[in-house]
Amino acid sequence: MENIVSGYVSKRSRDLYRPPKGVRVVLIAPEAEVAAVDAWGVPAGKASRAEAIRFLIKKGLEAVSDADQPSAPPVP
Repeated sequence: MENIVSGYVSKRSRDLYRPPKGVRVVLIAPEAEVAAVDAWGVPAGKASRAEAIRFLIKKGLEAVSDADQPSAPPVP
């Protein structure tokens, strides 16, 4: 059942077909960790706490991935 009025699809129907922009993640963190993110993020030029956290997660995952990669392929 579509919400069509005068040949137009209603805004609500359009939103149902729009792909999600991302996944919402809710995090409960100690105040000291949040304060550390805030203290780092503002001088680093991050526009928001969320942007700072996304950046730190990305860099942390890159560091872990790089550390897990062997420097040379194993010799058979």
